[in-house]
Amino acid sequence: MPIRTVTTATVATHGWRSWGRRLARTWRRSLRFRTVAITLGATALTITVALVWMSLAIQNDLFESRTSQLLAEAQRATQSAQATLDAAEVGGDVVAVDNLMESVRTSIQRQSSTDRIAAFRISSEPSAIAPQDFDSAGLPADRISDELRAQVQSDDELQWWQPVGFAASGGGQVPGIVVGQQIVLPEVGAYELYLGYDLAGEAQTLGFVQITLWIVGVGLVVLIGAISWIVLRSVTEPIAQAAESSSRLAAGDLAVRLQVRGEDEFATLGRSFNAMADSIESQIKELAELSQVQQRFVSDVSHELRTPLTTIRLASDMLNDRREEFDPVAARAAELLHDQVHRFEVLLTDLLEISRYDAGSVQLESEPTSMTQLAEDVIASMEQLAEQHGSDVRLVA
Repeated sequence: MPIRTVTTATVATHGWRSWGRRLARTWRRSLRFRTVAITLGATALTITVALVWMSLAIQNDLFESRTSQLLAEAQRATQSAQATLDAAEVGGDVVAVDNLMESVRTSIQRQSSTDRIAAFRISSEPSAIAPQDFDSAGLPADRISDELRAQVQSDDELQWWQPVGFAASGGGQVPGIVVGQQIVLPEVGAYELYLGYDLAGEAQTLGFVQITLWIVGVGLVVLIGAISWIVLRSVTEPIAQAAESSSRLAAGDLAVRLQVRGEDEFATLGRSFNAMADSIESQIKELAELSQVQQRFVSDVSHELRTPLTTIRLASDMLNDRREEFDPVAARAAELLHDQVHRFEVLLTDLLEISRYDAGSVQLESEPTSMTQLAEDVIASMEQLAEQHGSDVRLVA
């Protein structure tokens, strides 16, 4: 098992490395891939920034507008309740005070469209008729922060609020706010009144808007990528065809041509390439014909020279064989004549061989050659000239 695990990890590592190398090679070689990747990256970044900004803007606007609406609603409910309290007369009756507090609670619940209500007496002095503090299951006392209670207790006119999280029915939490303000019961004193509002509907709306935005953003990225690919394909295909045709032309295929459509820049490129290919083909054909004429001329001249050369070689052989009958100068001249005629015959043979190589009838093959022998032949041909000028030419090899 350990061996199998190491082998698998090694194979996976090599796979990732090879994938990275292939991606880098594609990035270097493919203009289409590189341009589409850059376009998609820039588009995705731009759309992401735009979506995040729009989402935050919608969230803030939705929260602020809903908060303002709930604060106004709570203010109206509190003012209506305070008006009811101000008009009531309890006469020190505990039951009347309790009933008044319950009616106020019912009125606030009806006008504020929430059952998350809590109230706490501010004064610490005991009172025989003061109703008990109360809260609701939706707004327990521990959901109200000490900071909010201190602010409500500090001012009897201002309205205060804070964002909180309420427990959801299916688990988890939903966002909401708690609004606090003072109310005054007759013959009892001031109470802290708190109303809780959940923003579950707004959260669902915001979630739907965010999902829609992201779906639209992803769709835009895919659509822009597809459009970029199609546009780049229409641009890079003629370039790729021109590159392939250039390679074939360089490899010797002189008949290759580009297909020309329309009158745009690529059509101009195609016509220019075809004109260049026609010019190259005609020049190469002219050079080939000229080469054939030259080869034919060399071959004809070489063959025509063989007859007089044979006659000269026979005469030089005869003079060379009888050079001992001549005086030294004539003997040396006969010997040089024989050597130069032999050299000329070798040159003529090489010239015919070269013409056959140019015609393609034989294949050129290399063979080892002694540079010392070549140098000795050259020195021997120049020996008389060196003696006339008083020079001594020697070969050290």
